[in-house]
Amino acid sequence: MNGPDAALSAAKCDGAPRPLIRVVTVHGTGDTSAEREGSKWYQIGSDFMIRLAEQLSALGYDLECIPFLWDGANSALARARAAAALQRELDAASRRGWVHVIGHSHGGNVANDAACRIAWREGRRRRKLASLITVGTPFLRTKVDAVEAGLKWAFAFVVLLGGLSALFASVTAHWSYWPFLAAILLAVPVAYRGLLRMRRARQPKRAFPEITAIRHPNDEAIAFLQHVENLDIKPFPRGSLGRATMPSAEFLGLVVTLLAAIYFAPGALEIARENSVAGSVDFYWTAIVLDTMYSASSFVLAYFAVRLVSLAALDWLSRGWINRTIAGVLKGLALGRDGGIKVGDTSPYSHYYGTQEIILDGDLAQRMSSTSADSTRRLFEKYRSSLFSFGADASNAVIEMARDAMTWDSLIHTTYFDQPEVAEMIAQQIVARERP
Repeated sequence: MNGPDAALSAAKCDGAPRPLIRVVTVHGTGDTSAEREGSKWYQIGSDFMIRLAEQLSALGYDLECIPFLWDGANSALARARAAAALQRELDAASRRGWVHVIGHSHGGNVANDAACRIAWREGRRRRKLASLITVGTPFLRTKVDAVEAGLKWAFAFVVLLGGLSALFASVTAHWSYWPFLAAILLAVPVAYRGLLRMRRARQPKRAFPEITAIRHPNDEAIAFLQHVENLDIKPFPRGSLGRATMPSAEFLGLVVTLLAAIYFAPGALEIARENSVAGSVDFYWTAIVLDTMYSASSFVLAYFAVRLVSLAALDWLSRGWINRTIAGVLKGLALGRDGGIKVGDTSPYSHYYGTQEIILDGDLAQRMSSTSADSTRRLFEKYRSSLFSFGADASNAVIEMARDAMTWDSLIHTTYFDQPEVAEMIAQQIVARERP
């Protein structure tokens, strides 16, 4: 017998109950499950939880694992909703004593946001969050610029003023004003949530309490998101939007040419009649030359007018905004921006709390890198023929590779909890911050 059962039996044999440590585990993106028990690192009965229980047992403690399950979507809105749910989970768990939280990947962001929501403070005993440990977390910050902040305050002010006015009118004037009050009250939660999100996004960083952030120096998730966020994405180089209107300018010029030829034909015939004998070769030649000259001039004027207007409107005035918008959308796909919730500033450190960083090194880091490289090599060999053979359907190969468990295992980012040393580190950090 080993794991939590062994720890519990040892405690019974000693004749004295061991102190119980409660640990809430928060998984990352794409790693969700419907069950609290299972083989995933955060589930009850997993290999990692067994190792963590053994480490804590050796230090004189028993472990209670409380898995927190969320949908794991790469979405700022999904993470915000998960943080609100985790806040309720922490409130419930902390009624029985101090609680420790372990978050992996974006699960660390969920836990970080939940800590902000419960107003985690050093020495604040009402909120019994003893420690927050993140593993391979690319910390993100919710961004609220001055314009958005002003709009949120204005919206809240209008809702408050309108609600008070409707209430006053309903009480003092006539009860028929109650529908207006009810309609305005529907906007109160929206305004309140907006102000809370802005307050959390703009709260100053606190040196204490500290978050313990464990990471490998080559963690793919942190490096990838930092690289994506720092990319200078300009899908439209200088002058490209103006050049893109060339076919449109040519088509419009041809249309203007045909219309001009019809429009100037009578005038050209009149001039030809004044200078030549009607019906002669010179007469028709003169009329054709004049009409062609007028039409061609119209083509040139229309063509360059369209090019200049498009160059000014699109390239000079709009190109920067278009590039920033497209770049924001592309980066948002990786960062998980969702609607009006903007996130960024990828960092290995929390933006809201002090961070004690533990960077894996030595044999452990080398072993994780080697294991990742070997798994990547096997994965590539498995799909090499499908990706590089003539006549093969590469799209199916890419889809299968994305679903293949080997892809997940080939990342350093997903193999932290396979390492016994990581369980030992986390156990030591938990015990160091355990409160009586």
